[in-house]
Amino acid sequence: MLKITRFASILAVFGLTVVLSACTNEGKSENAPLANPKACVKTITPAASAEVPEVKPAENAPVPAVTAGTKFGEEPAIAPGEGNAPNDFIRNILISGTGTEVSSGADVVVNYKGQKWNGEVFDSSWGRGSTASFNLHNVVDGWRWGLAGTHVGDRVELVIPPKLGYRELTPDEQALKAAGQQVPGKHELAGETLVFVVDVVFSPPVLAETQLAAYTQVLSKSMPTGAKLPDGLKIYCQPGEEPQPAYVENSKVPSQPRTVWTMEGQGRTIEAGDQIGYVIVYGSWGDAPKSTWTNGSSVSWAQAEDVQAVGKKVGSRAVLVGPPNESAPRGVVQIVDIVDAMSLSDKGAVPAQ
Repeated sequence: MLKITRFASILAVFGLTVVLSACTNEGKSENAPLANPKACVKTITPAASAEVPEVKPAENAPVPAVTAGTKFGEEPAIAPGEGNAPNDFIRNILISGTGTEVSSGADVVVNYKGQKWNGEVFDSSWGRGSTASFNLHNVVDGWRWGLAGTHVGDRVELVIPPKLGYRELTPDEQALKAAGQQVPGKHELAGETLVFVVDVVFSPPVLAETQLAAYTQVLSKSMPTGAKLPDGLKIYCQPGEEPQPAYVENSKVPSQPRTVWTMEGQGRTIEAGDQIGYVIVYGSWGDAPKSTWTNGSSVSWAQAEDVQAVGKKVGSRAVLVGPPNESAPRGVVQIVDIVDAMSLSDKGAVPAQ
């Protein structure tokens, strides 16, 4: 399964110009920054509407039994399937949760166990000792459409036929596989009917304009830390507004990666294991930025440890800069504002208190 895109690794960018006008700035200097005036945005745009499911699973059809580990959070034992594998795509909700509904393009955190129809286990997050995080656009169709519409706290059993998994095999390819040979160009699970039990631990809430407005209010209370920005970089607009970067003419990105926490939030302290929500302005040094404040992405989420946010407070701001790469040829710039945090319990995500 593929990981969620973390803000610390969003290095695909289109850089930054910026605002002077009536906005304040972080990182004062005698050198005047290049400016491309732009109004300071005071709102976060809601995410685009969820997609209509392309494939709907059959509900509550016969599936292999869970014979042990039947509680949410416990590693299940799953019986082998009986008889020939079905051609149907099946979803059974074994335990119903009460958390956020999962959209078809959501980031999710789950525990899962996967096995072939014959009972052969091929993967288990429980076996690895950690949850799995990924976006539903980055997994097989059976996962995407099987988890869409479930809720945080659900335990789901999926039966996924090859056409919605790792694809079907031709008769000749099936013969090769039956003979124990690798099928060229095909995944090792191609042609297999797959059985998964999935515990949905976390998925971001769908945020209405009122909640997004509350987030900007959280950010508006943030206080400057006094930490110095890299030479040549300035940030305009007030706390609670979309930050706008500006650059001193002929300045260069630092040669070594740096993270500077320029704002301290006034919200609760972020703890290990929390999922944090954030908005980000990102780009290549000196170019025009992209921004999840306004591009319809809304709030993104990541585990606190993965973004080194444990011990920071909700409302804090991190500015990340780094050397050039293929996506950011002039060097990486990211301005990240943390708007929320949610703790994970043995029954799924719960709002931070």
